[in-house]
Amino acid sequence: MKFRYPLGAMLLVAPLLLGGSAFADVIDLTTDGGGSILIKFNNFESFGNLSSSGALQVGTTNFGVFEVTNITKNGASLYSAPSTSSSGDYILGVFNGITVTSVGGSGTNLNTGNSGGVFGFYEVSKADLTSHGLNANNIYSSIFGQGTGGYAAAGCSVNTPCYHGITDVGATDYLNLSLVPGADAAGDTLAASLSTTSVPVTGSAGGYGDITGGAADTQFVKGTFTTGVGTKADVHFADEFCPNGSGGQCTPHVGNWQQESFDPANATVVPEPRSIALFGSALLALSFVGYRRRGNHPRA
Repeated sequence: MKFRYPLGAMLLVAPLLLGGSAFADVIDLTTDGGGSILIKFNNFESFGNLSSSGALQVGTTNFGVFEVTNITKNGASLYSAPSTSSSGDYILGVFNGITVTSVGGSGTNLNTGNSGGVFGFYEVSKADLTSHGLNANNIYSSIFGQGTGGYAAAGCSVNTPCYHGITDVGATDYLNLSLVPGADAAGDTLAASLSTTSVPVTGSAGGYGDITGGAADTQFVKGTFTTGVGTKADVHFADEFCPNGSGGQCTPHVGNWQQESFDPANATVVPEPRSIALFGSALLALSFVGYRRRGNHPRA
């Protein structure tokens, strides 16, 4: 008996049969099953279109870069950023497009509403950085230390999803996220409570986001959270702001960024590794092809 399958189907299943995965080099968050995950990352950020006094105003934009420091699932550590002496990949990112739409309150009880906002997460290997002349063991000086000059070094402008050492070193597009309306009942994509609107600000913010693509997209359960306007979102997150290099978690000073923030984001990952799902899909495809061929060539 002969088995003849289209080349495409064989290419799909071959890596799985060999014990690998078509996505083997992407950090897998579904190891040991699914569950609730907490993603912590450090932001370095700046603002555009401030008032003449250097304060937030309607039309002010917020943009920057970040590093995912660790990920836990159901309370257990799943990922930690590599140290100077360890191997592994970083998860670095660029965000932009957040725009202030309202400023209210008085004294130290201030608030802002915001629209827009996109985040791009990239899996960056130490080899990627080294091959581009960057210090892979000190990304805070070699990458984030570029400050806003890192945009021009990558051939782009500030407030764009493009930054030297993150988007131009051959890294994997790991995850894409867009903020969605519903941070509050007003429908803001980001709602902030501040003690000052003078940059750098102090206070906190929160919002929701939807996953829009990236190599790790299918690892996540969608529509886990209910927003402030009653819609569903994939991710919930919160920010704590502090001046760049001000001490505590915001030390040492990095580049010419005006602001830092420390963000935990909550999401849910699927209950089974993606490779198993792909393997099942591949077998189903092969079975279907075999059935069609048997139907077209009945036995005598």
